[in-house]
Amino acid sequence: LQFLYFIGSKMVKPTQFAVSYVIYKDGDSDKPKSEREFVCVQRPEKDANLPNVWGLPAGMHDPDKRTWEESVLLSGRQKLGVDLTIDKELSTSEKERTEYILKMKQFEVSVDDQQLIKVPQKELGVTQYQDWKWAGALYLEDAASKGSLCSKMYLSHVGVAKEDQHSAKVKSKQPQPPSPRKSAKTD
Repeated sequence: LQFLYFIGSKMVKPTQFAVSYVIYKDGDSDKPKSEREFVCVQRPEKDANLPNVWGLPAGMHDPDKRTWEESVLLSGRQKLGVDLTIDKELSTSEKERTEYILKMKQFEVSVDDQQLIKVPQKELGVTQYQDWKWAGALYLEDAASKGSLCSKMYLSHVGVAKEDQHSAKVKSKQPQPPSPRKSAKTD
């Protein structure tokens, strides 16, 4: 249940926290990240926000119970049935939804044996995916256009995000190239 809070006359939405993660296909490391394949999961048919949509694995994060990294590891076990290794944090973003503000961190992770990934799992109380496959960055465009924050974050991270799709502000952990400067004309 979500509640809206008021401070004085200003309405304040509650904040929910989530993690998402990218598992790259073994053997693709020589390709640019925008061309590499990764685990793409299909959300359930009865999902309230993105039914049947393909996107990145994600899970809820409770900052009072665990670290961001612990939430990633828990999600990997609960939703994919595998133990993950966190390689690095990719980016942080937030998006205002109708009833709450969603804050998310995205990580690059790896798994020892990619053939062990299995969905759905039998874990109750968490969203279970219907299917999974290897896909590339452009496969996330549908999810991003439907409001998937983790898809928007990844597309922005690898440099294939469309400006109109990505209204959330993403703070990437990778250095950004300097913006080209317009030279002033002098006589």
